[in-house]
Amino acid sequence: MKIPTKIRYGLRFLLDLAEHGGQGVVTLREAARRQDISQKYLWQVVAPLKSAGLITAERGKDGGFRLTRDPQEISIRDVYTAIEGDCALVGCLTRPEICPRHTRCYVRDVWDEISQGLGDLMHGITLKHILEREQKRRTTQGQDYCI
Repeated sequence: MKIPTKIRYGLRFLLDLAEHGGQGVVTLREAARRQDISQKYLWQVVAPLKSAGLITAERGKDGGFRLTRDPQEISIRDVYTAIEGDCALVGCLTRPEICPRHTRCYVRDVWDEISQGLGDLMHGITLKHILEREQKRRTTQGQDYCI
């Protein structure tokens, strides 16, 4: 399974807002520069995040984007479902009518179990967790215990 680019960029954008937003807003230009993503591509990611209620936009000279919830309340699953939809590995899990074998498929339950496990795992990892991991990595990376 591969995570689509839009989801990876959407997560990076939200992490940028969480890290640099504070009490203010972050412009698309600033986030795009820091994340090395084109503004044009980032616009495609912003729309579904806004529609899902994960971010809000403020217009005007001092406008930009901000998170609508605390970083601890936004999970990777939220980002995934905002951009891609459900986390089902195969389409027949959410739309059984597309597969004529859905009632007699040997592995449908297995795909469902894996999809549920992956969804639960993604739900348990929040923006705050990711930022804390990065902070810890940066802190320990700078230490050198060579003798």
